[in-house]
Amino acid sequence: MLVTPQLRELVRGRFARLQGRFPSAEEEQRALEEWVREEILYREGMRLGLAQNDPVTRRRIGQRVMLLADAAVPMPPDEATLRAWFESQRDRYTSAVRYSLRQVFLAPSGDDAGDRERAELLLRDLQDRAAPAPPAGDATLLPAALDAASAQQVRNRFGNAFEAQLARAPLRRWTGPLTSAF
Repeated sequence: MLVTPQLRELVRGRFARLQGRFPSAEEEQRALEEWVREEILYREGMRLGLAQNDPVTRRRIGQRVMLLADAAVPMPPDEATLRAWFESQRDRYTSAVRYSLRQVFLAPSGDDAGDRERAELLLRDLQDRAAPAPPAGDATLLPAALDAASAQQVRNRFGNAFEAQLARAPLRRWTGPLTSAF
């Protein structure tokens, strides 16, 4: 059997892992001789078929394969795999819709065209302001603002149609007019 530099390095590394230090020249020679002896015995045992139907050998090989599998670095998933996994787990990563809003209530006057024009003028005024000051509107018992209200809370106060319009509204912008049950 040929002792290669790679084999010497393997034996030195094994010794160092077990002993916590590199071997002396004598220790390295003994370890190499032991490795060669063990290799000769292993090959002879394989030639004789001693590994066949041996439960201890079978178990040991299974353990080695599991250790190799545990040590293997998995390949990162591709984009399609990640998206499919996320879609299957979406409910775990989404929270219930919450709305924070300020409203200006405009009571209908019976003149639809006039009400629409009034709402559009007020909306332009609100969008032109640098900071949102409390705008003028009509008196109402509805709250002027909601903070982190659930979709159900919005529906209870303003109606289903209002919440549906609010869900499509742009964020952090005055928008409207949104119609409500009021």
